[in-house]
Amino acid sequence: RHTRFKCDWSSDVCSSDLEVTKEARSYIMRIPLEGGGRLVVELNLEEATNLASVLNASVALVKK
Repeated sequence: RHTRFKCDWSSDVCSSDLEVTKEARSYIMRIPLEGGGRLVVELNLEEATNLASVLNASVALVKK
């Protein structure tokens, strides 16, 4: 769903499609893929915090 450079991502995936669970010392994020399936990413707390920071900065740029 996020394979094209110029597209309206908000219409492709909504937050209800994303899934994050906490397992032991890590966070498991499942992201839907175009054509079916999911990308599964395992993050520790530091990686999840860094990802949140980058995503928040990206959203701030888009809102300008």
